[in-house]
Amino acid sequence: MALECHLLVRLIHTYSIRCVRGLLTSPLALLHFPFEGAKALFDTTSWDEKPIADAGSPLKITRVRTERTFTGQLEGKGVAEYVMVYHPSDPSVTDPHAMSASYSGVMIFQGKLDGSEEGEVVLITAGTFEGAAIGEWVVDEKTATGGLKGIKGKGGYNSKGMTGTEVWVDLQFPTK
Repeated sequence: MALECHLLVRLIHTYSIRCVRGLLTSPLALLHFPFEGAKALFDTTSWDEKPIADAGSPLKITRVRTERTFTGQLEGKGVAEYVMVYHPSDPSVTDPHAMSASYSGVMIFQGKLDGSEEGEVVLITAGTFEGAAIGEWVVDEKTATGGLKGIKGKGGYNSKGMTGTEVWVDLQFPTK
């Protein structure tokens, strides 16, 4: 199991670096509010986190399923599935909010953008947690349906809690 955990950590690290270098902007861009593009907020309505690494593993690796409600120019619901890798820290620290972590995964968003018809799209996500969750996503264009069909772009968030998370999105519909 230790080898599997090591490979999973390498996969997440490689994927996160690829996303940051190739598809997504710097997480520091999320700290500059107000921002261009659509503005929205989300509230996290559920958080279910379960370990996936062996109990004896030196790394804490978990799978998270979270649900969110979006308001503002991005209106609807999101369900995200993440793999989180907590960074090694002082063994006496047991509160996950006092640890740092890297994560990646997908979020399925179902709703509207700035008054569009309702649709669905998958957002590929990568982020870090160090007292606040800073995440970025890119639209998986081939998954967009309904009123979101043809949408392109990216976005992200800077979450310091379960409610009122500021979201930035730079999304475009195809020109007709």
